[in-house]
Amino acid sequence: MHVLITGANGFVGQALCRALAAEGHRLTAVVRDAAEGVAAIAQYARIERLPPGRREAGLLRSTAGVDAVVHVAGHAHRGEALTPESRQAFRATNVDYTREVLAAAVAGGVAHFVFMSSSKVYGECSPIAADGVPLPFGPDSPTHPAGPYGESKLAAERCLQEGCQAAGMALTILRPPLVYGPSVGGNLRSLLAALARGIPLPFAAIRNLRSLVHVDSLAAIVALGLRSPGRASGVFTPTDLALSTPELVRRMAGGLQRSARLLWVPPAMLRIAGRLAGRSAAISRLTESFVLDPGTLAGALGWRPALDVDAAWREIGDAYLRASRGG
Repeated sequence: MHVLITGANGFVGQALCRALAAEGHRLTAVVRDAAEGVAAIAQYARIERLPPGRREAGLLRSTAGVDAVVHVAGHAHRGEALTPESRQAFRATNVDYTREVLAAAVAGGVAHFVFMSSSKVYGECSPIAADGVPLPFGPDSPTHPAGPYGESKLAAERCLQEGCQAAGMALTILRPPLVYGPSVGGNLRSLLAALARGIPLPFAAIRNLRSLVHVDSLAAIVALGLRSPGRASGVFTPTDLALSTPELVRRMAGGLQRSARLLWVPPAMLRIAGRLAGRSAAISRLTESFVLDPGTLAGALGWRPALDVDAAWREIGDAYLRASRGG
C-alpha cells in the first residue's frame, strides 16, 4: 500500500517507518518544514515538508493516491505551564491539524485512517477494586481526561469518528500508555540518567502497576491493522507490559548494567514533597496505578506481545550509554 505518516520523524514515527517499509509499503512522510530527525527516515520514505502557511495545500498534494493515513503528529505536554497560550497549542496541533489531515484524506479518497491517540483520555490513574487491585481501562471504559493534552486527544477522536463515518472511511484509534524503546525521551530518559549516575531513588515503598508499550510493539500493531482495516476499525488499548515503579527502575538499571539503588520512602511523603516542589503530577505518575487491557487487540487482530523484555531493556540501556558518550 501507499501509506502516509504524519510526525514520521518522531520517536514513534521513526519506528513506524522502519516497520512498514519492512512490510513492503510505499511511504510518504509528512513533516514540518524545519523538523529534525528526517535523516533517520529518508531511506524508508519520501519526505514531504509542509511549509508554514501552506499546510493545507501540502496535505492535499500528499494524500493523492494514498491508501492509508497514520496520523502520529501531535503536541505533547513537556512540562510547560498550562497557560491559555499552551492550551491553544494543544488544540491547534491535536485537534485543528487532525481536522486538516482528515479533510485531505477524504479529498484524496483514502480508505483507512489510523490515529495515534493517548491513554490520557481516561485520566491519570486506574480505579481500584475493593481488593486493592487496579482495574484496567479498555476501549469501552468511560473517558475522563484530566488536562489539555488528554482533552485535545479525545476531541480529535470525536472529530475523526464523525468525519470517517460520513466519508465511509475505516478508522483505527490507538490509545497507548507510556511508550518505551531505544532513544526514549521524557521521564524515562531522566530515570536512565539518574540510574547511570548511581543516584539513589526513593521508590522502594511504591506498590503500583503501570502499563507500557514498546515502540516496536506499537508499530507492529499498526502494521497488523493496515492488513485488515475491517477488523481494525474501532478503539484499541495497546500494551505489552505492566510494572510497578520499583520493578521498572530495576529493569532499566539492568539494561544499563547497573544496580538499582532504591530507598524506602513512604509514598505519602513523596506526594507531600511533590506538592511542595510543584511536581504533583510527576509524583502521581510514579506512585499511582494506570493499567490498560489489550484484550480487544487480541480478539480483533490476533495480536500477542512477542517481546523479549530483558533484551529490550538491554537495547535501551546500550542506546542511552552510546548517546551519553557521543557515539
